[in-house]
Amino acid sequence: MSKLMRLRVALTIAAIVAGSGAAFAQTGGIAGQVKDPSGGVLPGVTVEASSPALIEKVRSATSDGQGNYKIIDLAPGTYTVTFTLPGFNALKRDGIVLTSDFTATVNADLRVGAVEETVTVTAESPLIDTQSVTQRKSLTHDLIDALPTGRSFQNLSVLVPGVTIALGSQDVGGTGGDRYQTLSVHGSRSDQMPLVMNGMPFNNMNNTGGGYNTTLVVNTGTVQEMAVTTSGLAAEARSSGVLTNIVPKEGGNTYRGYFFGNFTNTSLQSDNLTQDLIARNLKAVNRVKKLWDFNPVVGGPIVQDKLWFFGGFRYNGAQSYVAGMFTNLRPGAPQYCASAAGCLYGDAFHPATLVPNSQDLSQQAVGGDTWTRGETLNLTWQATQKNKVTFFSHFNQRLVDCNQCSATNSPEAGVYFTHKPEYLLQSSWTNPATNRLLFEGGFTFYNETWIFGPEPYNVNGLGADAVVSKTESSLGVLYGAANVFTTAANHQYNMRFAANYVTGSHAFRVGMTDMWGTR
Repeated sequence: MSKLMRLRVALTIAAIVAGSGAAFAQTGGIAGQVKDPSGGVLPGVTVEASSPALIEKVRSATSDGQGNYKIIDLAPGTYTVTFTLPGFNALKRDGIVLTSDFTATVNADLRVGAVEETVTVTAESPLIDTQSVTQRKSLTHDLIDALPTGRSFQNLSVLVPGVTIALGSQDVGGTGGDRYQTLSVHGSRSDQMPLVMNGMPFNNMNNTGGGYNTTLVVNTGTVQEMAVTTSGLAAEARSSGVLTNIVPKEGGNTYRGYFFGNFTNTSLQSDNLTQDLIARNLKAVNRVKKLWDFNPVVGGPIVQDKLWFFGGFRYNGAQSYVAGMFTNLRPGAPQYCASAAGCLYGDAFHPATLVPNSQDLSQQAVGGDTWTRGETLNLTWQATQKNKVTFFSHFNQRLVDCNQCSATNSPEAGVYFTHKPEYLLQSSWTNPATNRLLFEGGFTFYNETWIFGPEPYNVNGLGADAVVSKTESSLGVLYGAANVFTTAANHQYNMRFAANYVTGSHAFRVGMTDMWGTR
């Protein structure tokens, strides 16, 4: 059934003291106070933040009457901050590392100097965000590559203290590949987990539509960082829960490439199948059949200082053997037997009949046989000196064969979970009109279409009897065919606009968001 879900139009006005520029910020900021050696505040100091991460290379601000300054909308990266005022020695702070939605406090004490010189300060204490009470953990690109786990945002978000995933879905050392489950924190509901890309949501429209899960598989190689917020969500958030903010990489004036790859199979894994377990009728344990991830990316200029690209391809998958379950030798039979000696079936009206073992012990069942292919392209255009426009696209196709196969679900009764090409299309715009005034906006379209039903080979190859779903009540085993068939088409649209005005240590933000769609 297709149903129009018009969610809401929200007008958000927020006066934020010493806060960051946006709730779903893809960027960070730098703020602080400038004083002279006696402790007096210095107004009129020019503060410049420079970094290769900035397309315009330098962003500046001026301290106010209380010596306070704030620079917002700074792309994640490493910055150098310079303080200059006539009659004082210039001060330079190197190595300021910014992540998304993080405001670094950088204070300065300028010394009087008749001769022009620059004082460079290095090796100071680590920076912390004293501008916000939001509880957030930023997972950088280097950290994502180093962690021995799957590379989906669910695999990574659950590593943050307090975040939980559905029982039985926790990954161990990456052996399950990418997991796509709902997340919770502090008892939050599973349909409240806002997902944000480029500052805009890409959740599907199920349930409330305000923050449910997605089947989109993120191209992790094209991600600059993932910021996981567990508390203190700001006004733009439509629901509570775990907010995952994904910041894509952008191209620059230098061509750069990157490749991530991994592979493993059964021969590279041991198991804990002991004679004691075999004696208890456990014939095989959970183990990896094959796991792989192939993820090359590249970025650089199309037109120097004007137009850049960053894109990549990802092909990944996972296959795992299911403990205690094997291929059914007689998937169309009315009875199911899990004993090598056979099983007696009968009742008061039918004589007992010996039914042979249904399990092919040489063919352990493979559950959740998954592969995903995805392509991502992010274009950045410096339309004018103060107008930056991005165009982001991501397409992926995914198949999960024998979904729900388990020790109590025979392979022919597994679910075939297939996705028609899903895609996320976005465009965003930023305009730092002055050192105090910043405008931003964006638009998103997300398409999610999938089929969740019986295995095709079962329906097409085994005849009408085989597609009847049956349950062996003494064992609790589902066999014959899947007992579910669902198809869904989600079309989600959203747009945003905001204006930010900075006055020293204060930032005033006003804007609107609108999200609507069908399912």
